[in-house]
Amino acid sequence: VYFALPVEPAALAAWAAAGLAMVGGLAALAWRRIALALLATLLLGFALAKFRQEHVTAPVLTGAAILHLNARIAGLEAADMGTRMILEEPISGGLRVVPARLRVTMRGDGAALRPGDWVSLTAQLAPPAAPSEPGAADFARAAFFERVGGAGFVLGAPAPQMTPWPPSMAERIGDGVAGLRWKMTRRIRAALPGSDGA
Repeated sequence: VYFALPVEPAALAAWAAAGLAMVGGLAALAWRRIALALLATLLLGFALAKFRQEHVTAPVLTGAAILHLNARIAGLEAADMGTRMILEEPISGGLRVVPARLRVTMRGDGAALRPGDWVSLTAQLAPPAAPSEPGAADFARAAFFERVGGAGFVLGAPAPQMTPWPPSMAERIGDGVAGLRWKMTRRIRAALPGSDGA
């Protein structure tokens, strides 16, 4: 229901839906009515979807650009054409709107890179792609909920950069988990190349 709406509802609508869900849930318990329980569930789901949207909202690039930037690697993934990097905290004088995260693909296996490293690179960036036809995969919506405000390709190779500030405890924990996933991914793909490894 939330994603089928033609316009984005106000945050007040989510609070109202959550309140009505609580009232409906209590009434369903008191009167033992399944219809009230289903209505309460529907309202709660609507409220949670809106709360999630409010929580993840982040800036998105307004157009395509080729930029030089420094950023922290938050995650690494194997891609068909190389290595995909999730970059956080991008710093660039060319960014009028600074996204929370960027997803860029580089050539090579990324063996020298680790989550938590800062890199300097030049990338061709664009806003996340909208569906190519009705009913097709909506990469822009998926990117929005991952707080990814731009995607593209690295031109050349990323260069290591000094960390401009110490990472927080949450970033250290996240980098440790992402680093473990990256090591596992590389070991699996080394033993099982191709689609089996993927």
